[in-house]
Amino acid sequence: YPPARNGGWVVDAAPRFTGSDGRFYGYAGKFRRPAAERDAGAHATAQGETGRIREVLHELRTPVNAIQGFAEVIQQQVFGTVPNEYRAHAANIASDAARMLAGFDELDRLAKLETGAISLEEGQCDFAALVAGQVAQLETAIQARMAGFDADIDPGLAVVPLIAADGQTMTWRILATLAGHLGAGEICELTLVKTGSRLILEASLPVIFADQEDIFSSTLRPKTGAVSAGMFGAGFAMRLARAEARTVNGDLTHVEDLLRLELPLLTGTDSKPSDEQGRRV
Repeated sequence: YPPARNGGWVVDAAPRFTGSDGRFYGYAGKFRRPAAERDAGAHATAQGETGRIREVLHELRTPVNAIQGFAEVIQQQVFGTVPNEYRAHAANIASDAARMLAGFDELDRLAKLETGAISLEEGQCDFAALVAGQVAQLETAIQARMAGFDADIDPGLAVVPLIAADGQTMTWRILATLAGHLGAGEICELTLVKTGSRLILEASLPVIFADQEDIFSSTLRPKTGAVSAGMFGAGFAMRLARAEARTVNGDLTHVEDLLRLELPLLTGTDSKPSDEQGRRV
């Protein structure tokens, strides 16, 4: 066998039966690599670090939650009439607090994903439809500066092992980061192709990233607030998207002037493998 087929595999399969008389005639499923075994000592250390990060985030959330609550009380005039100027200030404070809390949630999520404390929920979604939809939304937001995407998406379904919500947030982190850093008149070349059992999304990086050796450590932020993937900049957004991809046996890499997302493909759109696309084993 080719070297790529060697080693251990895990089979997820379901029995299939004939529609006429209900006779069993094989299984339909998929093969996947087992998760790599982690060193017990390293795992314990990582868990300890995650616990400390979560404790710090809890200490930060408490006062921010209180500030947000008081600001909303003032803005909504819960205890009486408030001058409009103060209501406007309160609304800005509540909005800033909400962004901070969202940032804390992202920090918590990244820490848990990178240490293996959590994994993404099992599910499936059409990733091609998500990409196409978000490209259309983002182009509306950046058309004022004559920027946009030149998207080439393979026709048909591209079903990946992510629930729709996780697929949407991962796609948004990547595409919004790219869109937010496009210069005036700049176009992002985007391709989404199915290669065997893998789905490959490749995007040309905006010119502003040309001198960035590693986009995952970049501290760049969009010059305008129209499009943003988070409060911590491009590098953090990409690290979080990479951690999410890796939990489903995918990856996000930076190769020269390209960003490359790779995800495993599923064989169908239903919870059970389809008769046409499943395989007997």
